[in-house]
Amino acid sequence: MLYNGELFRKILGSTKALAVLLKPDGTIGDINSEAAALLGHTVDEIVGQNWFELVIPPRFFDELTFVFDNMMLGNLTSFDLYNSPVLTKDGIERIGSWSYIRLTDGEDNGVGVLVSGVDITEHIRADEELSSAVESSKFLLDQITTQLQAILVAVGQIDHSIDDPAQKTAIDIILKSVEACTRIIRDAQDEDSE
Repeated sequence: MLYNGELFRKILGSTKALAVLLKPDGTIGDINSEAAALLGHTVDEIVGQNWFELVIPPRFFDELTFVFDNMMLGNLTSFDLYNSPVLTKDGIERIGSWSYIRLTDGEDNGVGVLVSGVDITEHIRADEELSSAVESSKFLLDQITTQLQAILVAVGQIDHSIDDPAQKTAIDIILKSVEACTRIIRDAQDEDSE
């Protein structure tokens, strides 16, 4: 993408997405206020800092500097929708969905990289919490089903030793209710597995 400094400053200032302009040496040439705020910095204190050393967690450093170096060499023009964390000033990881786009001059020389993205941290956390809740529900339903089966067995054994019609009716109601509960749970489990 042909680099136009004035246009990029307008884009950086007008977008709600996270946007960072990296120089060929990996330092931050510009950053919008949304990205700086997410990282816990002011724009002034973060511009000029090395992006990779400042915000990339060590376990992603080699991979992302490799991508960046290859973009500067012209081997890659973009690296889209890469989910990875960045470190805030306080050392907290925030997960972003990032795109890296190579910027060039009129002669196709790499002059920088535009890093843009969105913070998906809360979305990821909500997905993890939902998955955990679903697993807990499945476990509880299995436990309830097991207990209902035990009730069916016990009540079935009692049913054979009772002659009183009123007690037989009560046991029949219990058996039908337990069977209905078991069916409801199985139907719920079948819907979850679909």
